Amino acid sequence: MAHLTTILSDVLATFYSLRASERLKSYPPELLQTLSSQFEQRLKFFHDEHLAAIYDVEGFLDPTAYHTVQITLYRALLRYIGPEDINYYILRNSATGVLRDITSLLQKLTVRRLRAFWWGQISNHNFAIAGGFMMSLLLTSIDDAEVHYWTSQIKLYHDLLQSQSVSFTTTKMAACRMSLLRQNVESTQGVAGSASSLFAGSSGSKQAFCGDFRIDVQE
Repeated sequence: MAHLTTILSDVLATFYSLRASERLKSYPPELLQTLSSQFEQRLKFFHDEHLAAIYDVEGFLDPTAYHTVQITLYRALLRYIGPEDINYYILRNSATGVLRDITSLLQKLTVRRLRAFWWGQISNHNFAIAGGFMMSLLLTSIDDAEVHYWTSQIKLYHDLLQSQSVSFTTTKMAACRMSLLRQNVESTQGVAGSASSLFAGSSGSKQAFCGDFRIDVQE
């Protein structure tokens, strides 16, 4: 976990400080892609070195921490790379894969595996951050197919959080937060009908990717 925490600290220092926000505005897409590749390689090394061998071990520690660092990276990059860049779509696909893994984890969660979530306070935030990131991807959907995909995924994730919260208190905060986020989106947008209507009422693609860390984006 110390190794993973170091990677997270570097991601936050590189992308989430006020100084970084100003500096990154001047970076060309190629340099941002280089930063992305470097962090992805570090995360892959961590995964292969520390996680791959223990996935099937009973009592495996909370796997959402690793996915949350991935989310932190992709959330940041999507603030600075726009839809006109092909890397934007590559990043969205990568982010989709991470969120799919977290949803799959909830679907397969058994009573025996609940012991893996040894520090409920941190796991609470990890599940909530994943849900918030799903909302960000919905609000910045690039076409109607993606709107429908994220609408269904958010409903599935919310339902899983609620069903697990009956016996697994770690998902209760995330379930409540998802309820509030869904109500907010529905009250301002109505039922999701198109990508253009969602985006028109949102606060913009950059702002949509910074809520969970309470960071104000300088326009």
